[in-house]
Amino acid sequence: MIIGIITGATGVGKTNCVLKLAQELNAEIINADSRQVYQDVAIGVASPTQDEYQLIKHHLFDFVPLCQKYSVGQFYREVKELVELNPSKKFIVVGGTGFYIKALIDGLSEIPLISSKTKDK
Repeated sequence: MIIGIITGATGVGKTNCVLKLAQELNAEIINADSRQVYQDVAIGVASPTQDEYQLIKHHLFDFVPLCQKYSVGQFYREVKELVELNPSKKFIVVGGTGFYIKALIDGLSEIPLISSKTKDK
């Protein structure tokens, strides 16, 4: 279950706060930063350090190749699946991408996929 959301601008101390909170509450961390999902972009996005990754289990950080698209829909589905597959675990969501946070709180509209034929017109 998601037990909390910590959000704010880059560099305000979200990482330190969530690490302490996750340790105290025996929770895992879910990333809600649209740039920190990408591999090899640690500069400029205040990604957790290797030591911080080892302190607490982190999810959805540094896993999408830079040349691949990643959407709020994918984020939403992956968080929901993670939480559903681990009902006894506690999770804290942390990040500054408001659209990701809003999707978790309010859900997403069901929008059908658009065919590549339609996109190319």
